[in-house]
Amino acid sequence: MSTLKPLSPAEVSRRLAKGRVTLVDVREPHEYAREHIAGAVSLPLSRVRRGNQKMPAGQAIVFHCKSGMRTKMHCDALAAQAEGKAYVLEGGLLAWKQAGLPVEHAQGTELSLRPFLFAGGAAMALLVLISLLTRGW
Repeated sequence: MSTLKPLSPAEVSRRLAKGRVTLVDVREPHEYAREHIAGAVSLPLSRVRRGNQKMPAGQAIVFHCKSGMRTKMHCDALAAQAEGKAYVLEGGLLAWKQAGLPVEHAQGTELSLRPFLFAGGAAMALLVLISLLTRGW
């Protein structure tokens, strides 16, 4: 049973606008750098699990990751670290974006792996074809 109560993206957005919650992004630093919700604090799970990371104090905390799965898997540890009320952003960053809410993107750091994967696959197919055609030479 989850110890973090889920909140919808719309509800989290309302609470953020009123200054009633701190939004904590538990993804790794490179994920946060690529894109994150404006005003979110980066606090990676890898640091939280070690227990040496201080949580923001003074108000309720809403934890989130990309889809909500990492947060749900570690909800007990996250709730234990929080001093007050703790929630989870239902559906994570993906649900936030799907709701049309704004995110901040890093400038010029987006590198797609698709061209490299395509080239690697094409090279592998070519090598297989060559090996089949030259068999027995």
